[in-house]
Amino acid sequence: MSLKTALIALPVLTLALAGTAAAHPRHSINQRTANQNRRIANGIATGRLNEREAANLDRREARIEGQVARDRATNGGRLTPREHRRIEGELNRTSRAISRDERHPRY
Repeated sequence: MSLKTALIALPVLTLALAGTAAAHPRHSINQRTANQNRRIANGIATGRLNEREAANLDRREARIEGQVARDRATNGGRLTPREHRRIEGELNRTSRAISRDERHPRY
């Protein structure tokens, strides 16, 4: 490959890779919260979650949503990277709790 061809191919390749990264956006916290609320509602509808488990999971989700709202109010509508990591961790733990409660109901 000649130098001229390499100089032309490099920007094209860079743009192609940038487009690939943009094609896989991360889910926002709002999307994850809505998805987890939908999973809880689905668990109730199918009978995989009882009322006590659903109430506990709903309280956890509400606490996370409240924390996000407070953090955003403090920072002009945005989350700091540290707050975002903390919220993501809480959402991960809640997601695991939903899965665990659906698989292993406690009566």
